[in-house]
Amino acid sequence: GWTVTLEEMASQVDEGTKFNHEVLEYDPIPTSVPMKSVRMLHLFSGPRREGDLEFFMKVYTAAIGILIIVDSIDVMIHESMDMNNDVFFEGLKSAVISGFYYLMHAGVVCRTWSIARFRKPGPPVLRTREMLYGLQGLSAKWQARVDNDNQLFFRTFQLAQIMEGLGGYYAIENPEDVGVPPFPSMFVTKEAERLRLEHSGFDVKFDQKMFGLEFLKGTQVLSNVIQL
Repeated sequence: GWTVTLEEMASQVDEGTKFNHEVLEYDPIPTSVPMKSVRMLHLFSGPRREGDLEFFMKVYTAAIGILIIVDSIDVMIHESMDMNNDVFFEGLKSAVISGFYYLMHAGVVCRTWSIARFRKPGPPVLRTREMLYGLQGLSAKWQARVDNDNQLFFRTFQLAQIMEGLGGYYAIENPEDVGVPPFPSMFVTKEAERLRLEHSGFDVKFDQKMFGLEFLKGTQVLSNVIQL
């Protein structure tokens, strides 16, 4: 919708306007405009939509002269984009190891970590601050859910370590850690602490809400992006 043809441009020039080409000096027309480009991996992105992270990253980077290509990964986009699928994950990890991506953002699935489970009535508590990787004695259904989400968590943090080790950047987003028992948070796991100690990680906390909603939600990001 933004393409303007030469004919359209020419039609807007006053026919009476004359250009004296003999007295003008022209710089050569460049065959291409140099522009820095980077590639970003967006894990657990949800469906692609106007107003999502990919949308704003493209708007922001274009304003500062950077072309960003965002690969949004989520089973809501396509069922093949499953981080728990070994073949898919190994392909993604190989791309990260090769230096294909400059930065990564991941809003890791938090359904089994959520402190909302402590409100009753509601779904059962599956983790506590003392048992971060899952309670003992869970039913087969809930144990499978915890195992699934644990692997998503482990694999995301593994990719973050690889990114930083290659000089890239990562940001892992989840609900803010409330800081007291019995409430769990992936930000108090040994994997999170390793990112802080060995991979330049630090925490940023802020409140946010979806457009149109009244209530703010405490959010935390563990990242090595200093400007964050």
